[in-house]
Amino acid sequence: MRHKYKIYSNGKLFKPETKKDMVVMNQKGIMLVFNGEQYYPSIAPLEHNLYFLNKGEKINYDVCLFSGLSDSKGVEIYEGDIVYLAGYGDYEAEFPFIELYEAGAENDIGEIKGNIYLK
Repeated sequence: MRHKYKIYSNGKLFKPETKKDMVVMNQKGIMLVFNGEQYYPSIAPLEHNLYFLNKGEKINYDVCLFSGLSDSKGVEIYEGDIVYLAGYGDYEAEFPFIELYEAGAENDIGEIKGNIYLK
């Protein structure tokens, strides 16, 4: 499975202003490419604290990895999402998503209630 991510900045989901491919870089120098919808790594999985150099200005971002699972409404679950899990309650999705995968195996995933990076 190809890794994909959502990126948040200043409490909002980040999307570039143009549909052109956009490149961002994390602190270790690993590049992500935006294809108009999702960010994909050019080399390997990333850590949080991504930054983008925009006209010499360094802007901080939070990078959220896709879990490979969807909620009860079919919405993809990413790191930082708050999801209801039957028998567990509200769960903050975080890598390696162990509780989420266990709930998915039992069809116990409810719907996404929010994300810790959204304000």
